[in-house]
Amino acid sequence: MSNFEPLNINADRICEAISKIGYKPSSAILDIVDNSVMANADNITIELHIKDGKTLNNIQNIEKIRIIDDGTGMDVEAIKKALELGSDVQYSKNSLSKYGLGLKSAGFSLGNRVEVASKQGNFISDTFFLDRNIIRDKNEFGYSTTALSEKIKEKLVEYESGTIVTISDIIYTSRVSANKIIKDITEKAGVSYNEYLSKNGRNFKVKIVKSKEENESIEKEKNIIPKDILFWEECYESFQKESYDCKKPCKALDSEFENPLNPEGENIKIQVAIFPKDSMKNFIGFDEKEQKDIKKYEIGQKNAGFYFYRNGRLIKWGEKLFLGRGELGFRAKILFKSEHDDLFDVDVSKQHLTISEEVEKILMTLVNISRGQSKDLFKRCDDL
Repeated sequence: MSNFEPLNINADRICEAISKIGYKPSSAILDIVDNSVMANADNITIELHIKDGKTLNNIQNIEKIRIIDDGTGMDVEAIKKALELGSDVQYSKNSLSKYGLGLKSAGFSLGNRVEVASKQGNFISDTFFLDRNIIRDKNEFGYSTTALSEKIKEKLVEYESGTIVTISDIIYTSRVSANKIIKDITEKAGVSYNEYLSKNGRNFKVKIVKSKEENESIEKEKNIIPKDILFWEECYESFQKESYDCKKPCKALDSEFENPLNPEGENIKIQVAIFPKDSMKNFIGFDEKEQKDIKKYEIGQKNAGFYFYRNGRLIKWGEKLFLGRGELGFRAKILFKSEHDDLFDVDVSKQHLTISEEVEKILMTLVNISRGQSKDLFKRCDDL
């Protein structure tokens, strides 16, 4: 029989560690947005508040970041649970959360103070917050509370229920601006949340806001629209080498494969689309609309590869795996669930995953024909 002795934990150093797990600012914000998606929000708004006297493109110009949603909201106990480190929330079967660290790790990667206020029906909470400075002084991990500001209350009363997360005392680990972050989110979020945003009535916005005293003015606003990276609805049903006109992508594979660790469980889905050469957007034999359509596919190294979705949320963008440099027109979606997590080791930041050898071998076999078709399709474009 062994003895157990508890050891002290330096709360502030733990906060520092979880803030340094490799987030980009835009990825950290979207990790917090995952909570809004899980809360079944129909309206999500990201606000980037810039400092007085700063332009949109000035680096280090952000004063605070706010994520607003009209999801199910939280009562006091749920807010406390959300602020715990490694909170043991009972996640739904296909939840976007995994470790119970997202709000804290993502929040502290952006700033030293993370505030949460929420509404359910007639109940509106105070502001609960985690503050690195207080945690450091107390040498304990814990939350504080303060009265709800009128500005936050105004935003919450617009909805029947909802939550607002505010990050302040911003930390700058890179030379980023509000404009750069809004550009990154606009480019990625439509692909990341394509399934969620495709449902009618969903609105997702990113705003750059200037605050002066109690007045706020919107300097820039972007609507995030769903984007299927495979353009599946536009694809030809198959690639016919002799008759292909080099104008649109083609469906090359739509299948499923067994979980090698649990063959009786749910299958993993795979879809492959192959695209024409990017240079066809300038082909004089095509009309202006046809050229424009090819341009929007954004065919090239950046977008080629495998897209891994966990529970409908993009984890990895354009993983190249075993693809060669010349396979720029190949794109595949891998759709897996929480039960497949042992095959796809997703990290805390939900930006990276490790693909098991079993899965890589299966994928290599499944896409072998599609890869050959992709090369034949490019050759057809060259001939034309």
